[in-house]
Amino acid sequence: MDIQLTQERYINVGFRLKLTAFIAVIVSAPLLLFSPEKIEKILTDITRNKPIASLKESENARGAVCFVSKKCRNQDRCLKRSIAVTVLLALKGKRVSWCSGYCMDPFRAHAWVEVHERPVGEPREVADFVKVIKTPDDDAIKNGDKEEINENGVKNAENTDTIHVRIRDMFSIVADKKTYFILVMVLGIISSLLTLIQPELVSDLISNVGSGNIRNTKLYILIGVIIVSTIITTIQYYILQMISEEAVFRSRKELISHILCLPISNYSKWPSGDLISRMTGDTAKLRAGLIQSAVALSSGVLLAVGASIGLLLKDFTLFLVTLLSIAVSFVLIAVLSGIIQGASYDAQRSMGKLSGKLGNCLHGIKTIRSTNETKNELSKTISEAENVKNCSLKLAKYQALMTPVSNLGLQICGLAVIGIGGVRVTNGSMSVADLMSFVLLLYIAIAPFQQIFSTISTLADSVGALKRIKEINSLPLEDQFDIVIDNNKKYDSVNAVCFNNVTFSYAEHVLGQKTEEYDENLILRDVSFSIKKGECVAIVGPSGAGKSTVLQLIERFYEISNGSISIFGKDYHTMAREELRDKITYIEQNAPLISGTIYDNLSLGNKDITEEKCICALEKVNLSYLVNSRFKGLYSVIDENASELSGGEKQRLAMARALLSDSDIIILDELTSNLDSLNERIIKNVVDELRGIKTIIMVAHRLSTTMDADIIYVLEHGRIVGSGNHSELIKTVPLYYELAKEQMLVK
Repeated sequence: MDIQLTQERYINVGFRLKLTAFIAVIVSAPLLLFSPEKIEKILTDITRNKPIASLKESENARGAVCFVSKKCRNQDRCLKRSIAVTVLLALKGKRVSWCSGYCMDPFRAHAWVEVHERPVGEPREVADFVKVIKTPDDDAIKNGDKEEINENGVKNAENTDTIHVRIRDMFSIVADKKTYFILVMVLGIISSLLTLIQPELVSDLISNVGSGNIRNTKLYILIGVIIVSTIITTIQYYILQMISEEAVFRSRKELISHILCLPISNYSKWPSGDLISRMTGDTAKLRAGLIQSAVALSSGVLLAVGASIGLLLKDFTLFLVTLLSIAVSFVLIAVLSGIIQGASYDAQRSMGKLSGKLGNCLHGIKTIRSTNETKNELSKTISEAENVKNCSLKLAKYQALMTPVSNLGLQICGLAVIGIGGVRVTNGSMSVADLMSFVLLLYIAIAPFQQIFSTISTLADSVGALKRIKEINSLPLEDQFDIVIDNNKKYDSVNAVCFNNVTFSYAEHVLGQKTEEYDENLILRDVSFSIKKGECVAIVGPSGAGKSTVLQLIERFYEISNGSISIFGKDYHTMAREELRDKITYIEQNAPLISGTIYDNLSLGNKDITEEKCICALEKVNLSYLVNSRFKGLYSVIDENASELSGGEKQRLAMARALLSDSDIIILDELTSNLDSLNERIIKNVVDELRGIKTIIMVAHRLSTTMDADIIYVLEHGRIVGSGNHSELIKTVPLYYELAKEQMLVK
């Protein structure tokens, strides 16, 4: 890189940018000793998750570096200049791409920074250089690790670049607790003052003992100061614990409220274990950040400022030496804190993946055991645990550097003060007593500075956790963009559900995506049908035809791609989701139960039901023995997975809940899939009782369950290929005939 391309120019910038540029030049100097690959890794780490800088910001940063460093103005110092510019923008919370490359004829090597593939402040020919190294830019990150595939093969889109978290965001969670923070600050000031006067009291007491003039008053004052200081510190920490617990509670409350109200499609993108990890582990990290930062601000800063003023009054020259040493340490720690924040985010994310993987294993533990896949799944889970270990070790490596870096700066400061002070004592410009006084005051100041430096590391960890929390809180809620029209249109008393040319795909349409590619993912294609109030309607077809999807669209769990759906004559996009779902009782295919009592499960969505009604509903579905055989009856507890109940019992319990509902529409998704022929007949009798009273929409593979429906829709490849009653479909729809033939319903 020793061939000059052109004469370098620099621009005059503001003092703050000059100062930051000067610090960046000093901090980046050690990087020149590393290999290009190592430089690339370090620069990538310190700029990770930062927004891309504008061209103007990058040009100003380059001009500032060239202004403060004459060496950086030379083209043969392009490596030093480009690294310093990257570090400067990182200190300002921005990111550029650092590049190194070459061109031939004649051979020239060069290092530069660029924004969106555009070199900053470089000759035009640099754009044609062959790039050997290039740190990730905005586009690379968007196309890189933004999407990950979870266990179900679904992409997890993590919105990391658009989430920017600052320390003030953590304190904003408890912004209404300003009075308590002021009280903590006052208590910290009092505690610091009591700490500062203790050495003087001890000194006076020792002097009195040495002279034989012992005064109990001084001793009592010292004991009183220590006791009062301890009490004040205890109160201070209790208030901080109270504030931090409130912050953790509020963040968990907001996160839980958000998680439970997300669109249904989001639960396939974010593993449940990862969401739980954010709610438990990430929110808990806010506690340490709030406590340590508040203590450092209330006590540490006061002690540091007070000791610094004392140092300034003692000796200005040695004070400048101290200030320069601490400033260099602070800059290095600021750079490390940015790296720690990124590493902390990665460690917490890997922990979320481990939680998700373990949750999936526990959910399917019987299948894993029966297929002898325990060792295989164990290996995968341990692999995730090893990834957590590696990420945690990476975080620990950076955190381990924090203390030595801060201590090294302070030790160098002490040695410099003693060395320079010794020279000044030798030449008579300073007395030994003044030097000893300065050194003692310096070491009094070291403790709060160490506390502040340690707090920076903890804050970086907490901010990384807060970012993961905000990733979820920034996702739109299910009803966030709903437009509810409060019209006075009366409900249609004839038609309960109408589908008009409904097209749907679980895959999101991407701007610029070819129509053919999108059509391949369609689940439903131009589906139209109407269901009259009080009718019993069945939807049948082979697996994957889209039957369950139709039911989920009626509940508006997903948004349709085209067409319209009306419920009792109203377009359901104009209805509040609560209003829509109040009219529908939905019994899922696997009939999941909540952890609680039998009564708790029956009362889901059913307000003000009595025990008598519950028992009557259980008798109708042949489940009365669940109550009669248990000591607590309706209040018998069902465990988390309802493992003591069979699949058929779960389905019948769900049907009992439907009987207790006041909804106008009952949706049954494969309700008889786990039932024997006797209980299937019982459920069919229950459905027959509801005909004419409720609108019933059922999906089933067993045609024996649906053959008595008023109308049957046959679905194939997302299209309705026939409709009518059982006898009509046998004659007119070949697919239905084949399905009936396989189930021996026709000769």
